[in-house]
Amino acid sequence: GATTGASAASSGCVSSAAAAASSHHHHQDPADDPFHNTCLSGKFRLLVVDDDETFRIMFVRRIKRMFPNSIVDESPSGEDSIEKAKKDVYDLVTMDHFMALDELNGADTIRALRANHCDACIVGISGNIKTVHHLEAGADDFIRKPVPTDKRFIRRLVSKMSPPVTWKVLIADDCKLNLKFMHRKLLKVASPHYTTKQVADKRWQFTLKTNGEDCVDCLKEEWFDLCVLDQHMGPGLKGTDVASFIRKGAVNPNAIVVINTGVEKNLQEQGNWDDNTVPFSFQWTKPAPNLQKIRQDLCLELVAEKTSSGTNFGESLTKAALLKASVNNEEAELIREGEDDGTSSAISEGSAADDSNTSGNEETRQLLEHQKVLQQLYDEIGDEFAFSDMCTLFVTTIPAQLDTIDQSLGEHDWDNLSLILHKLTGTLQVFHIDACVALVKPLYEQSLVLKTRGRKRKQGEEAPGDDVPTDELEQMKQSCSQLRGDIVSVIKVCRGVVDNGAGGGAEITED
Repeated sequence: GATTGASAASSGCVSSAAAAASSHHHHQDPADDPFHNTCLSGKFRLLVVDDDETFRIMFVRRIKRMFPNSIVDESPSGEDSIEKAKKDVYDLVTMDHFMALDELNGADTIRALRANHCDACIVGISGNIKTVHHLEAGADDFIRKPVPTDKRFIRRLVSKMSPPVTWKVLIADDCKLNLKFMHRKLLKVASPHYTTKQVADKRWQFTLKTNGEDCVDCLKEEWFDLCVLDQHMGPGLKGTDVASFIRKGAVNPNAIVVINTGVEKNLQEQGNWDDNTVPFSFQWTKPAPNLQKIRQDLCLELVAEKTSSGTNFGESLTKAALLKASVNNEEAELIREGEDDGTSSAISEGSAADDSNTSGNEETRQLLEHQKVLQQLYDEIGDEFAFSDMCTLFVTTIPAQLDTIDQSLGEHDWDNLSLILHKLTGTLQVFHIDACVALVKPLYEQSLVLKTRGRKRKQGEEAPGDDVPTDELEQMKQSCSQLRGDIVSVIKVCRGVVDNGAGGGAEITED
């Protein structure tokens, strides 16, 4: 397809086949699927809103691979995202739901953004099912963490997003009424969540021409991302003539070119093209398609193929989980025989170990359980770089959070304890570490109770004594100790994945 090919190639993307990209059908065969191993090559501007710094870093890195030519901003709160959206025009905003305890949640933030006429495509992303809350607030879609494969994520966005806010568009038609009609229609296409013409005018820059000769003169001097050309523009150059010039002599020879014609015939089959190459991307029959169809047509032209990471995740995770965990061959074989859910491809061979005591067997069992969970997570994400980044950040950030939990508990700092437990819960939900989430939940609820007591005490209201009861405190300490033990086993598996080079860019320091 005709994409911004030069910029795509320089960023690690190569153009996908036009036939696949414009088929608009979802095929089972990866070779025929326009969304297989894909990215969107346009120069988008995106905003990731999430209070969990670990998730935010992981997701921003992944977004940059899905949108390799784009600017990606990040925001830790609803309030901050509202201020950012006042200053910049975004193509896509992803929104968490439960953020800092005393700040706006995702649904309230979306409602405020829409009230401020933010017309970006907004997608709710949360570890909790908040679909109705976000859609009713004005979101265009909702996805539950962890974010699915790039293929599925991009497929969902294609019919909801508009092409990048930075686009320059040329429209040509000898009929001024048709010219005005197409301009008004594309103005709405440019705005993913159209509110007013005044807001939409901040997006694409339009140039309008009434004949082919003026188009050629303009194309020699200016860059255009999209050219919509009437086929029959009086006695001079036709739309297809201008399209042929674009491919040979325009400032941007890779512009998306659409032929708009009132005749229902396939021009691709009618013309005698140079080098047997059709010079336009596709055609529309007047009147133009509906807004969603136009957005989908244009975004599909931006679908490109990501460069392969060249890594073998299966081999890497085998070394990480089985060899690092020192599982003997017999135990590994029993686990292989017991798994039949299609997610155990990474489990191949174990290594000999002499440890046969109860604690060693329990550690082995935990490591294998976590390895299986992470394998399922990888299968869901389907990207080696993204998965390795997640493991890297888990290793580099979670130990410090565990230390903060112990310190806050020792100092009876319930405000900080509730905050760090909230963040840890979000990270564990992303990783599907349900056993650890179950340990964190009662700790988090108890910290909120103690936090409320402290606030009442400061306000002079009646509340239980300053110190938490001894038995209650001991129970919290035991839960924290168990939580640390479980999470350490997850860290071992994650460290093994990164140490054995499953991709990713973050660095790990020994600590």
